Amino acid sequence: NYYAGPGGITPVEPNGHPSDAWGFAVLGGLQLKNLPTGPGDKFSIDASYVNGATKYLIGGVTGTAFDAFGGGTPNFAGSYQTMAVLSLTDGVYTTGSKIEKTSGWGVRAAFVHNWSPTWETGIVGTYSRIEYNTNGAAAFCAAFTALSPKLNGYSCNPNFSIWQVGQRTAWTPVKNLTFSAEVLYSYLDQSHTGSQALTNPGQLTGTFKPTGVYDFKDPGVWAGLVCVCRTF
Repeated sequence: NYYAGPGGITPVEPNGHPSDAWGFAVLGGLQLKNLPTGPGDKFSIDASYVNGATKYLIGGVTGTAFDAFGGGTPNFAGSYQTMAVLSLTDGVYTTGSKIEKTSGWGVRAAFVHNWSPTWETGIVGTYSRIEYNTNGAAAFCAAFTALSPKLNGYSCNPNFSIWQVGQRTAWTPVKNLTFSAEVLYSYLDQSHTGSQALTNPGQLTGTFKPTGVYDFKDPGVWAGLVCVCRTF
């Protein structure tokens, strides 16, 4: 409960802290094998609901905040580039308030088809949604709006969704040796609108972007991976 932000913001430890709040996650999944599409094929699906425990929905190496800058056409004349701001928190509180827990849900599905004993292709799709309640959104937006000047009809809404679809094809010519290639497309559906003027983007985002006006816009991100895997 100690916080000192950029620019020498006064630590808030003397303000105390809210009462404890319990978070939870509910997860369920199903996998089907022996499909009529071919031997070794399988279909998997799972769903999650979280309340005050968002890392059970969006985990891995994802931090509590991730920003994506885009070099495409800005929404407004005079703007430098675009950006999306997605903030992943278990809960939000202000001085004297309780913890306003963040909720979310998601679903993932995948299908793996074996073309032969040595070739297989997998297709995966995911959707995740994070939502702040009314009080949590108000607390978040009060702090976020104060970080930098906002313009071009700016509105704050920390709710966001992430869509993903990808495929992986693998060749295993001999046991314990696999060559694979995969591609993943992610769409970051954030809810902020308008623009913000960033004097020092690196201070807020950990990047080396220049000073300028950045429009809030939903980006699409492509990623690819080629792997030669040898297990022993």
